[in-house]
Amino acid sequence: MEITENRINNLVLMDSLEYSVDIGLCTKLCKETLEEAHNNNQNKEVAIFYNYISGKSHIEYGEENRVQFLIEDICNKIINKDDGCSCFIVFHNHPNNSCFSLEDIKSFLKHDEIFDMFVIGNEINIFYMTKGMDFDVCKLNLKLKDACNRYNNEIDRVDYFFKSLSSSEIKYGKVGK
Repeated sequence: MEITENRINNLVLMDSLEYSVDIGLCTKLCKETLEEAHNNNQNKEVAIFYNYISGKSHIEYGEENRVQFLIEDICNKIINKDDGCSCFIVFHNHPNNSCFSLEDIKSFLKHDEIFDMFVIGNEINIFYMTKGMDFDVCKLNLKLKDACNRYNNEIDRVDYFFKSLSSSEIKYGKVGK
């Protein structure tokens, strides 16, 4: 699905979840993600990694359905050890307009540095997740494994995983259109 200027300009985040940072900043970075995909990556996946404290960001360009990155490289580029913060937000687009993928969830669970994640569909469906107070990576990995054992297709696995969560583990939802 092609990204258009009209879609980018009309992107709106709903105030339906508590965001870790200002909703205006999140809206700006969602738009920048789509602009990068549209202008510099042929509408393919793009990820922007944003540091809460320093305001530094880094862009990774991907393929049709994937952005690969090494967390250590990202940390070296956007995290200043003097900040006292090793957390960042990941904004990335899904050209097929889908919600979070299994790979997104696995990265979110695996990397302590990723505190929030946005997925912006090329048709401007926007999804968000953030780590809650009861985030327990071992427990959540078991829930993800259970979802993968129960279902064969990715959509059902992702749906089951999110339905199994409490909001104190991971807050998530559709937050834009």
